[in-house]
Amino acid sequence: MPPEEIVGAKAARLGWATSRGWPVPAGVVIPFAEVEQLGGAGGRDAESRLRTALEALLEPGRRHAVRSSASTEDDGTRSFAGQFATLLDVAGADDVLAGVRQVVASALTPHVAAYARRVGADPTAIRMSVIVQQMVTPTASGVAFSRDPVDGADRVVVEVVAGRGDRLVGRGATPQRWDCAPGREPAQDGPSPDPVPPLLPHAVVCEIVDLVRAVADSSGEAVDVEWVWDGRQIWLVQWRPITTLTRDARVWSSRIARDVMPGLIPPLVWSVNVPVVNGVWVDLLDTALGRTGLDPERLARPFGYRAYFDMGAFGSVFTSLGLPADALEQMRAGTSQAVMRPSALAILRRGPRILAASAGLLRWPGRARLTVLDAEEARLREAAEEPRMLSDVALLARVDRLLEVFSTLARLNVVTPLLADAAAARVRRAATGRGLEATTIEPGQDLMRGRGLDPARALAAIDPRDDDAWSEYLDRFGHLSDSPNDCSRPTWAEQEDAVRRRLVAAREAEDAGSAGGAAWDRGREAERRAELLARTPHWQRPGTARAWSQAARLRLAREHVGFAYARFYGLFRPTFLEAGARLTSRGLLAGPEDVFLLTLAELRAALAGELPQAGELTAQRRQEMAEAAEVDWPETIVGDDPVPVLGRADARVLRGTPTSRGRHTGPARVVTSLANAPDIGPDDVLVLEAADVTWTPLLLHAGAVVTETGGMLSHASIVARELGLPCVVSVPGVLRVPEGARLSVDGGSGEVLVLDRPEVPDEGTAP
Repeated sequence: MPPEEIVGAKAARLGWATSRGWPVPAGVVIPFAEVEQLGGAGGRDAESRLRTALEALLEPGRRHAVRSSASTEDDGTRSFAGQFATLLDVAGADDVLAGVRQVVASALTPHVAAYARRVGADPTAIRMSVIVQQMVTPTASGVAFSRDPVDGADRVVVEVVAGRGDRLVGRGATPQRWDCAPGREPAQDGPSPDPVPPLLPHAVVCEIVDLVRAVADSSGEAVDVEWVWDGRQIWLVQWRPITTLTRDARVWSSRIARDVMPGLIPPLVWSVNVPVVNGVWVDLLDTALGRTGLDPERLARPFGYRAYFDMGAFGSVFTSLGLPADALEQMRAGTSQAVMRPSALAILRRGPRILAASAGLLRWPGRARLTVLDAEEARLREAAEEPRMLSDVALLARVDRLLEVFSTLARLNVVTPLLADAAAARVRRAATGRGLEATTIEPGQDLMRGRGLDPARALAAIDPRDDDAWSEYLDRFGHLSDSPNDCSRPTWAEQEDAVRRRLVAAREAEDAGSAGGAAWDRGREAERRAELLARTPHWQRPGTARAWSQAARLRLAREHVGFAYARFYGLFRPTFLEAGARLTSRGLLAGPEDVFLLTLAELRAALAGELPQAGELTAQRRQEMAEAAEVDWPETIVGDDPVPVLGRADARVLRGTPTSRGRHTGPARVVTSLANAPDIGPDDVLVLEAADVTWTPLLLHAGAVVTETGGMLSHASIVARELGLPCVVSVPGVLRVPEGARLSVDGGSGEVLVLDRPEVPDEGTAP
């Protein structure tokens, strides 16, 4: 019979840990059968036998902890953490025996029965065994999770309080917290950052991190480990699977999307841009690393018509290489503080592919130049055709041709900026090491002069009041719009008069402020390059010079690619507007611009006469986009079903520690006394100072929970994760939120938004 069927999973896991040599306090377990005899017909005899056994087994003078190990506890699907009694500092066989009775009785309480029914367990079927362990006098205690229990991220989270660990659960103490991502040192974070003195030496935090990772690796599960530190060593006192961790809960980020696809994205633009760009990323990663399993259709999705990327999918690839999970965001944002290189093991496993891909990147500027020339030829061919002269079938065939070339340019437009930024960063790091200011280093600045790729530089070289000069300028840059990645936006050519007036006014202001107009800083790049080489040791100068030249060539390539990409992408707009005009003339759309409210598949169906409801569909989406424009979405979203928060922009923002993911908006129910608590319903946000087991009846009925103190192992957090309620703890000042104020709780980010205040009577008037 498996040990968990004799003593429960909780006790069985401690035995498993002991067998592997981990430091578990010594103790004994009273099995289900023995405990059940205490309440049977021969209860007195069973109690006498148990007392005799305890007197023989327990070390005289030692204090003990008496803990539950119920059949429903830590069983892999439910934890029941904090639901049964735990007694600490118990001395002597008689007191231990009394503690056993108390633990057994705790399984019969109304709150355990209510909790069991809430999580789908039969309260009458709960069996109880009891663990009796030697007490360790702790200097500090806490919990460590092998993965973040909120979003499943691959990082160890350590929480610690001074003294005994029951302060975390029963009393809701606010812990100190450390986070440790793979390959990084633990960093203090959360509600008690520096300069608060740490409760644990750094070496002890590292030891805890190593212990929880070892348990997770050996068990093959994401785990949380309760531990104590006696000032000399770490003791493992309990561990369990993180039963509430949803590993496939995706983490969506708009950080990159806000740079490349800002604002609201209409469906037609989405169905052109996103599949192409996602396909590029998957193809690049599969080429360099072998099959990654990434699905282009699942890498991005719209929330409120805004683009979010699945950073967990990218992160899994980067962590397999020994890189930070957010390596892509660091590279795009330029925030990486060091050169990011794959681990030696990853290079060995994927060496041939990585080398082949790297060799191809060395020749990238030349390949980019040839591809841009081919794309320009295709653009000229397509631009020579009037969309209005094409049949419906030919118009859609044109879309397919545009998509084919656009996919090639999109690949260039993804890779070239990354290479250019990386090459420039390499030169800037060298410059910083030689005492130069990184912001003054611009490899390729002189190469850009006179290329006609930058609209600002080109404008500085002409007078927009000159009709001929303006006509040439518009011929080159008329495809631009307020968003070069959104073909639903009107182009400069379509708004010629307004754009020209704006640019003329800007030029006149420049002329008035600096006689002679703006002049580009010529020769500055050569000066900076010479200064860097002069400060570089002789044997390093050739390498530095080559790095500078490579960065300059890649910057020029980036600008050529960006210009060609935007110019070719501009062909989609007149093509789609022609389709919209046809659907409008057929009575299917209210106007040509409404075509951008259809997906590409829907557009094909509408032109074929297979979407008679196109008008109703676009009207609904127009209203949805107008409403979405009023909603301020967060940068990060955990899960696939977020709730938009109207009024976020004007809300008061409170911040705490997220401990159970999800979102909920509802009225605040601020409860400071259980005796005076109002009825709590599923719409309510329960606001408490802290929560122990006595608050379980309220927690079972709330829609979300917010506490002023507490951490990952607080009772509120445990229950919320078990029940799937959003929970944020350690929120300073939340008890001062007015009763009934509408709160929006984000258990993934730790934000609590105070969206409004309830109506209160004016001073001097009767309530």
